[in-house]
Amino acid sequence: MVRGSAAAAALLLLPWLLHAAAAGNGSCARSCGGLTVQYPFGFSPGCEIRLGCDPADGTAWLGKTRELGLLVSNVTARALFLTLRPNCSRRLNASVEALFTKAYAPGSQNGLVVSSCSSASQADHIRNCSVPPSAYLDNSSQCGRAAADSIRCPVLTRPTSVPDRFLNRTRMQALAAECTGLVSAVSYLDAPAPALLLATMELEWWMLGPCRCSSHANCTQVTTPVAGQEAFRCDCPKGSEGDGFAEGVGCREGPKCNPSKYLQGDCGKTIQIVLLVAACLLRWAHARC
Repeated sequence: MVRGSAAAAALLLLPWLLHAAAAGNGSCARSCGGLTVQYPFGFSPGCEIRLGCDPADGTAWLGKTRELGLLVSNVTARALFLTLRPNCSRRLNASVEALFTKAYAPGSQNGLVVSSCSSASQADHIRNCSVPPSAYLDNSSQCGRAAADSIRCPVLTRPTSVPDRFLNRTRMQALAAECTGLVSAVSYLDAPAPALLLATMELEWWMLGPCRCSSHANCTQVTTPVAGQEAFRCDCPKGSEGDGFAEGVGCREGPKCNPSKYLQGDCGKTIQIVLLVAACLLRWAHARC
């Protein structure tokens, strides 16, 4: 009976321990539906870099609403990759507001496809696209004849210096006064081989302040494009895993992790401590029999 009672108590304590483990990671929810992201990203108000998310299907996005269509397809140690399906109803001014924040901005390797350009717009940087709109627009694009006829591809230069590392927000705001829709985007990738990623936009992200990386992590310093502030990113060296941040889980060896190091924090995941405590409770129950 003692063994059964103790085992039941251990199982009853497990949900509380799991909750305590989650609380130990702060008030940020880093999972949504089937999607999980690492520090500093998350899906709740307590997160350092907050993403929108639909828990029903695990779709993440930037901006105030999913309807803006800035869908997050991947998050790496350096960049956010967005999927921009062709859509003539996507407002360029609202997109600019969502794309430029204190934590991320689009790189200058991105090209834009815009629509609803005014007939008075004859600027040299606003030109016809080399590919006709009919090649990539469909019924879901919400592009009427007028919008499709006014689709343009602004000329963007390749980065040649630090200021050109990002798209210029002021120029994009001026562009929004001439062309009101952001139909889609294309991103240039030069490694491992030159390629153009259609319906894709790449954003570089950072944390403000001086480097605050864990030991053995790499720190990349960044100057923010709008305010010129000091910022940084952390990543773990090859053979290690984790987010690399001192305020995150840091870096740890790959899948090889000694259970004796759980309580020292070397394995990085509080959930492992929870399972260890639960196992100890069950072992204690067995010894009492």
